[in-house]
Amino acid sequence: MEALELRLENLSFDSWEITVRGGTGGHDRKTMLPRALDADLRRQVADVRRRHTAAAGLGCARDNLRLATATRSGCPTRSIDPREPGRLGCGVRCPTRAASGPRTLRCPQQGGMVCFRIEGVRCRRPSRSGPLTESERLNEKGRTLRDRGEVAAAIEAYRSSIAADGSWSVPWYNLGLLYKYEGAWAESLQCNQEAVNRNAGDGDAWWNLGIAATAVGDWSRARAAWKECGVQIPPGAGPITVSFGLVPIRLSPETRGEVVWCDRICPARAIVRNVPLPESDHFYGDVVLHDGAPEGSRMLHGQEVPVFNSLARLERSPFRTYILDLPESTRAQRASLTDVAFDRGTWAEDWSESVTFLCRSCSYGLPHAEHDAALASSRPGLAVAVAARDPDEVDDLLARWREAVGYDGYAGVTLAGDDI
Repeated sequence: MEALELRLENLSFDSWEITVRGGTGGHDRKTMLPRALDADLRRQVADVRRRHTAAAGLGCARDNLRLATATRSGCPTRSIDPREPGRLGCGVRCPTRAASGPRTLRCPQQGGMVCFRIEGVRCRRPSRSGPLTESERLNEKGRTLRDRGEVAAAIEAYRSSIAADGSWSVPWYNLGLLYKYEGAWAESLQCNQEAVNRNAGDGDAWWNLGIAATAVGDWSRARAAWKECGVQIPPGAGPITVSFGLVPIRLSPETRGEVVWCDRICPARAIVRNVPLPESDHFYGDVVLHDGAPEGSRMLHGQEVPVFNSLARLERSPFRTYILDLPESTRAQRASLTDVAFDRGTWAEDWSESVTFLCRSCSYGLPHAEHDAALASSRPGLAVAVAARDPDEVDDLLARWREAVGYDGYAGVTLAGDDI
């Protein structure tokens, strides 16, 4: 993680030092920059700057100048799908995704596979016909109760199904699925382990086992689960940190439904790379746990990529969100602020440019150009936000930006969200 978070400003080719920010124990430290890496690092720096310039030309939101951005070129527009009565459709036909079984999509940045599954509650043995067995009847009862939101009764029914036939994997899988969406990670891990013990070929149970193991930090079982799912993970122990490229994640899917772009660092974890709106209670740099079932899709560099729903926040970012009051600022001046923040190791985002509001149907499908005029007109005025670690970073950024563009209309800054 420390290597992935290195920025160009953390390298000094004059003193041959690397400054590690927020390392082990949350402390900064300096270490040697090996001279043997001089040529390779300078090539990487040049490559990162070229990618930054290309992203700026496309009008994309840009990531901080990190050494590990060779597979990234910036974040496209993101979206909000408000949960309001009468706002579930656009007035035009919105594309949706049908549950069609396991699918894979190519990762545009790496040419590798981004694996995901479409899952659901299971009812009976597919090879059987005729009357339900007692175990199948109880399993079906659990499904019905779960659909009604009667969680405690559904758990009891699934456990009764297990007691009626201890060899059947399905009620274990369904119980693990229920616990997953309740955020009961230890219980979900146990149930999915029981499911694969009875049916080692159950890829969906392995996937949910990997999610639950990631949530509780059981990395040996997480690695084993991803291997069973056919995901190539580098050998090792401890947390998995690789690059699966940019992926859209829906924060707070049951309420506001804000879709942000994230760096996917393992099959179930991603780092938020937009500045979320305050209502999401998330921050730039948060590490989130996400589901494996696609809930809509977006286009990235001409290719369709899946949207995953967030399940939990695993690590809170050191960044906080500061909202700037910039009266009468121009689009070009706000874009300049983003560039200055980029170079200073912070992040600024003009929400009026980077956020669009979608109806729920489009958000959970593939967004299209036409939308209900009433939905578009309900869009509130959006501000410019800065992700920074403390007020001093904001003050430094604004001083440099105002000097660069000659802007003197700045009126104030507000710390958004809670600070617990």
